[in-house]
Amino acid sequence: MSHHRFLPAVRLTMSISVLCLIASTWPLWTGSSSFPQVPFFESLCGIGPWADTLSLALVLTGAVSTLFGAAASLRSPVDWKAESFERKAHRLEMAGPWILAVGLCFAMLLNQHRLQPWAWHFLLITPLLARKASWLEQVVPRRFYLYGILGFTISLYLFSAISKCDQTFTQSYGRQFLEALLNIVGASSRFWSESARTNGAALFPLGEIVVAFLIVLPKTRLAGLLLSVVMHVFLLLAVGPFGLNHQPGVLIWNVYFIAQNLLLWGRIRALSPEDLTERFRLPTDSGSNQLTMTSRLGLIPSVVASMILLVAILLPPLRFAGLCDPWPAWAVYASQPERVTILINEPAASELPDELRRFLRPRRLNDGRVFFRADLWSIAETGAPIYPGARFPVAIARALNARPELRGKVDLVLESPAEWWIGERDSDEYAGQSGIDAASKLFRLNTKTRQQ
Repeated sequence: MSHHRFLPAVRLTMSISVLCLIASTWPLWTGSSSFPQVPFFESLCGIGPWADTLSLALVLTGAVSTLFGAAASLRSPVDWKAESFERKAHRLEMAGPWILAVGLCFAMLLNQHRLQPWAWHFLLITPLLARKASWLEQVVPRRFYLYGILGFTISLYLFSAISKCDQTFTQSYGRQFLEALLNIVGASSRFWSESARTNGAALFPLGEIVVAFLIVLPKTRLAGLLLSVVMHVFLLLAVGPFGLNHQPGVLIWNVYFIAQNLLLWGRIRALSPEDLTERFRLPTDSGSNQLTMTSRLGLIPSVVASMILLVAILLPPLRFAGLCDPWPAWAVYASQPERVTILINEPAASELPDELRRFLRPRRLNDGRVFFRADLWSIAETGAPIYPGARFPVAIARALNARPELRGKVDLVLESPAEWWIGERDSDEYAGQSGIDAASKLFRLNTKTRQQ
């Protein structure tokens, strides 16, 4: 694929994916659901609904602008010296990713729940895509954005795999994926040995690791990209309507990866020897060794994109020190992170409205309390899985405890991250309002909800 068409094709794929993902989780972005909204900072709790409308408008404007401009670029290469309709469309293509990034960032600050893995992914790569290919070639090698996207994808696969390399994954999500794939072909692991089922479940993170290392090595990069497509097809089968039937957002994100990696495969195949040996260069004034002012300004977006990519690569390891949430560290479908169980006094729970009582579940231990499934509430109200970790569910418990019928009747059980090889967890119980207040003090970021 020509380098003039590669970036527009990726932009087009991303913008279509963003619009589909927003549509599939619409109540999450409009703030119209009854599910609590938890800003990242307490100072944002008093902001009204107008902020949700503004952030959504920015996201949609950015995505539509990128879509429109990218489609124009693919239709005909732009002549930047001529005033034309196409030129105006291409200007939208350059501005669209930045508008999208600002909108996503604002929306996430207003509600931690909006930091879905796909939204974090697109927020990080938009600065890299907000480039004009013809100008970029004058400042940095034309393969800069290609290898930037490759490096980001490798990091995502690698840390996603690492988050699943523990005993709890092979006993939970891994076995569910395995059983779903077997059921599609009319088979089952019911008569397999315990070790066979564990090894079968371990193939999922192993596949991600293999793909990541194949893409790293130049000689196996094309094979790695094709293998990644196969991997995502299997994931689509496992979590799709013929398998576990998970939310549409998961399916759309996997389809995006298939399209992106095929575009990467086509672009790498088209690289010439000159592309492979091209070096970084800076344009200067004629007859002078000084950089032009335009060149200096042109470097700023590249520096910003490079810094964001560096953050994306260096942030995931901080999760092991408790300094990063699971999703920004690409711990997707990982069962190792900390867990929170919400327990409600049974007589008080019976006073809840019908739309909340359907998320109550009985306990085997008859101690007068029932489970409240906040994860099911999230899916039902927003179409998105609940933000993982401990902080966000504690905020949900705080919101429930503030209801008149439940005041002081909500308890929490906080479980530590599972031990990597044995799966054991430490747990602490926090009872009532004082317990929830004590649990909230364990976190640096906000656990209070916005007024809706």
